[in-house]
Amino acid sequence: MADTPKIGERDVSDRAALEDAKAFNKGKGPLLSVMLGLLGLTVVGFGWYLVQDQPNPYGELGKQINGLRGQYFDGFWTCALPGKRLDELKNNGDLRAELHTRGEALGRYGQHLSGKCREAVRELGVRLSALLPPDDARPLIAEMIGALRKIDEGTRVYSDYLQNVEGAYQADGADPALSGLVRGWYEFRKAHAALNQVIRDKLGR
Repeated sequence: MADTPKIGERDVSDRAALEDAKAFNKGKGPLLSVMLGLLGLTVVGFGWYLVQDQPNPYGELGKQINGLRGQYFDGFWTCALPGKRLDELKNNGDLRAELHTRGEALGRYGQHLSGKCREAVRELGVRLSALLPPDDARPLIAEMIGALRKIDEGTRVYSDYLQNVEGAYQADGADPALSGLVRGWYEFRKAHAALNQVIRDKLGR
């Protein structure tokens, strides 16, 4: 049977254990501070990573807008002006001349415009309306959509004119019928260029 420790010995043992505990806790203070500091840095670093990893809304908008323009707006005019390089159209006069040349086919060209080309304009309007752009880009997108409505209505008007004209095609007589189509082309390009400038400014380019 083990000897029962005396009261004095027990006091000494308890004081030793207390001193050990104090010494241990004393060492934990700086260690705990270092660990908390490292944890804070980790949280800050992770937050910075998440912010940096988010796509720039203007960069994403630029990709969307230019992709849609290439597919649908340029697609419409490639259909409407077969064989013509679109980058050669510098102004309204250039566009009118190309339309007049093809308009000489009268009803056949009118059916081509309304039956094969027009849907691309409508689809582009739907897709632009579905975008969620930054606030300062919204007015320009609205202008683009308004221009597309003019192109759509202008296509209908010019197509109807071509299918109902009597006699040979006359450019002077056709000008009023294609004015909406030409105006829409100009206004869309203007709004698109302004939007691209806003995007470039936001991206620092």
